[in-house]
This record gives sequence, C-alpha cells and structure tokens, in this order.
Amino acid sequence: MVEENKNVIMALKGDIKFWKTIDDPSGATEIRTVQVPMDIAEDDPLYEHRGTKVEQEVPVTIEVLDEELSMGDVYLVIASCGFSQHKYDANNKFWYLSIIYHVYLSEEDRQQNNEPHQHADWTDMEFIDITSHEFLNTDIVTYAYNKLKSKQPFREMIDV
Repeated sequence: MVEENKNVIMALKGDIKFWKTIDDPSGATEIRTVQVPMDIAEDDPLYEHRGTKVEQEVPVTIEVLDEELSMGDVYLVIASCGFSQHKYDANNKFWYLSIIYHVYLSEEDRQQNNEPHQHADWTDMEFIDITSHEFLNTDIVTYAYNKLKSKQPFREMIDV
C-alpha cells in the first residue's frame, strides 16, 4: 500500500491573471534610441540608417489585464510536465521544464469529472537547475506547482 504524502501540492486555486501591453490610450509618445540592424530590408524607412543608432518617436505603452485570457477564482491542475535536456556542446547541457495544465471552474467541477474549462494549455520551456536545493529536496509534483506559481499569471494562486 502506498502512503499518500500530505505535503504534495495537488492543485492551485485562485485567479489567473494574464497581462498584455497596449499603446497608452492618451496617445502619449516618447523618444527612444534604437539600433538599426545592418541587414535591414531595402524598402524599410530606416534603411539609410543601417548600422547606426537613431532616435524615434514611439507610442508610450502600458500593461493592462488581458480580460480574454484571465480567469477568476478557478481550480488549476497540472496534467503533465516534461523535462528536456538541450546539449549545446560537451560541457553545456541545460534542462528545461514545460507544464501542461487544466483549468476547472471549481474543485467540485473537477471531482465530478467534468470537462475542464480550459485544457491542454502549457507554459513556455523554463530553464531549471537540476542540482539546486529546491530541485533535489522537493518531490517532482510540488516542484512543478512551485515553478508554475512563480510565473506571472499564477502568482496569486494558493496551494490546495
């Protein structure tokens, strides 16, 4: 008989908040210095400035809550996580973690085996240090949930 580990996180509850960048509705602008690349297309207005820095007037941008992607008071369960190793050369091997998660409207919704409100969503691959104290001293499920909670959209969620 396998004993259940009570310290393992099994889900997250709370708000998922995605943010997006938009031009400031006031129409405000600012001057920015940009490096024009050497390989810029000939039909680009900055072609004659290739390889130099130029000042440009650009719209001021602000971050706002992305109402379409964000979800309030939901129940999130990791469906799977994958570790992959990228070997750049003999001395440079890096590990990455990707997480696939399902979002339910409530814990009861999940317990009743209802379809997830959102499923098969995933995070970008994130570098992990497999020699770190956190990785070596945490079970893999809790490690994945903790990594997920460290990402902006999930920072306000709590363990359940």
